[in-house]
Amino acid sequence: MPNGETIDSSSTFSSIRSFYKDDPAWSKIEAYLKGGDAPVFTYHRFWAQADIALAMGSYAELLE
Repeated sequence: MPNGETIDSSSTFSSIRSFYKDDPAWSKIEAYLKGGDAPVFTYHRFWAQADIALAMGSYAELLE
């Protein structure tokens, strides 16, 4: 891997992407992986609005 981690038969998704562990929300993911409740993340409303705008744009393409 570019970040220096080796890939072998015991590699996992998170073991070769150690930079995810630097994320402030990693503790929520780690707790879930150990059997805890599923984490809940709140995204900025921009992403919801962008999703609707893109869907409407695609729909408009069908009608033109």
